[in-house]
This record gives sequence, structure tokens and C-alpha cells, in this order.
Amino acid sequence: MGTWFIRKAKAYGLLTIIQCSRRLHFTKVIFELDAKLVVDAISSTTTDVIEFGFIIKECKSLLSMEQMFSVCYIKRKPNAIAYALARETIFKLVLFFLLSVRLFLWNIYI
Repeated sequence: MGTWFIRKAKAYGLLTIIQCSRRLHFTKVIFELDAKLVVDAISSTTTDVIEFGFIIKECKSLLSMEQMFSVCYIKRKPNAIAYALARETIFKLVLFFLLSVRLFLWNIYI
């Protein structure tokens, strides 16, 4: 998946949660995104003509109706647990692969 798809997905996610927050009649919401391009697009006065731009335009429209809704950028923090699990899984897969190759070679040799 390209960065355009990711950017569009993050923008659509923001649009969806803004719509949901309005339906639930929330009065003060801070939307924190780790997608700097989306936050910058929301803050920008220029418009984009591709689908991403239409999603951003809709977000801006909804945000303008709610005085206490805001969007801010937060830097993504690494998830230590997910990283440790991924590392352990990769280690086990490599170990399994090496043992499988060893058994395969052993069976060919015998």
C-alpha cells in the first residue's frame, strides 16, 4: 500500500470520528493524530482536488461547526510490548526454519 492510501485512510478515520462525536453530542474533543500530513492539511488554507482533499474539506467543514473540536499532531510512540512480541515471533520463525532445513538435509543425506 502506498503512502497515498495511508494518508487517505487516516483522513477518512478522522472524518468518521468527527461525525461520530457530533452524533454523540460531544461538546469538547481533541483529536490526536500521528499523521502529520493530515493535521497539516486540516490546518492549511489550500485545498487538494483529489479524494484526500475532499475528505479534508469535509473534516474542515464539520470542525468549523464545532467551536470546541480541535485536531493536533502527536508523535507516535513505539509500543514496547508489540515490538517484543514481534521480535520473539521472528526469532521463533527463524529457529523453526533452520531446524526444518537441518532435518530436510539430514533426511536427504541418510
